[in-house]
Amino acid sequence: MTKRFLLITICLLPLNLLAQSSFSIKGFGKAYKDGDKIFLSFRQGNQLFEDSTVIDKGSFEFKGTFNTKVRGYICRNDNPRYAD
Repeated sequence: MTKRFLLITICLLPLNLLAQSSFSIKGFGKAYKDGDKIFLSFRQGNQLFEDSTVIDKGSFEFKGTFNTKVRGYICRNDNPRYAD
C-alpha cells in the first residue's frame, strides 16, 4: 500500500508542476542606492499583481509564481499605480 501510494504520488507530481510556474527576477547595478524601492507589477487575467522590494547592497530580487504567461513592468522609486 505504501509503495503504491508513493508511486502514484511520484507519477502525479509533474501534473502539479504544470499548474504553476515560478519566477525569480534579480537585478543589480551601481546606480542603485540602498533604500531605493523597486516595484513590480503584472496582470494575470483580470487581476493586477503588485510587489515591491528595497535595494540592499546595490541589488534586488523578486520571487513568485504565476499560472499563465504574463508581461511585467519594473520601475524604481515610482509606484506604477501612481506614476505619471
